[in-house]
Amino acid sequence: MRIRTHLSCFVAAATVVATAAIGVPVAGAQEEGNQADSGTQDAVRTDPAFCKAITDITIFFTTLDGQPTKKQQRRINRLLDGVEQTAPAELTEPVTTAVEGTRAGDDDSPEVQEALNAINQFVADRCGYPVYDVTGREYEFTGVPASVDTGVNLFRFTNEGAELHEIAILRIKGDESIEELLELPEREANKKIQFMGGTFAEQNGTGIAYVDLKKPGRYAAICFIPVGTIDPEAEPPEGPPHAAEGMVTEFEVVADNS
Repeated sequence: MRIRTHLSCFVAAATVVATAAIGVPVAGAQEEGNQADSGTQDAVRTDPAFCKAITDITIFFTTLDGQPTKKQQRRINRLLDGVEQTAPAELTEPVTTAVEGTRAGDDDSPEVQEALNAINQFVADRCGYPVYDVTGREYEFTGVPASVDTGVNLFRFTNEGAELHEIAILRIKGDESIEELLELPEREANKKIQFMGGTFAEQNGTGIAYVDLKKPGRYAAICFIPVGTIDPEAEPPEGPPHAAEGMVTEFEVVADNS
């Protein structure tokens, strides 16, 4: 397995403002019945400016390749300012904790992670985005919808397996099958896909992947974490990626004409 994504090194893609020889059958049948949550229907929707600010910075961080340049860092600072300026009163404390932790380079601390979890849950419940509940285990996804509309979508990913799992969302640019893409050399394969975002979760954990799917077409949910990985902080084992065992599901993005 040569193709890789930004999440494969265990990047915590759902940290909101701190913002990872195929030829085997594709596992995880498409779920026709998995309808999006669209948040808590009866809840009062929050300021759309805050929802956009959170979405913008989350997607920026999850699709960032390597360390930010000076120009990118200036954008990060502007995005963080936007999150603070638009935060609803009930999120003042977690937003302050998350933003200050990010600026201090301490975004992995338990306090910041707790704050980010609160922000994620608020966004899922109150921003009105479609929310799809997806489960991962050895070695398959369940709950991946057969199709979603263009625009911002949230994938709430729960790990019911024993190993560490991720959900990475890829746009497939060409006509190659998933199996064919996974067999290609990394440089060639990366020309044929676009990483859209994702998250990972340890055993019994949950993360939320934010993705802005602007273009209709073919997409896939996939896990590149090596077989046998338990601890995200430990050196990853030499096993094949979970995708090689079938942990990949294709779905379609269709134009939202509403």
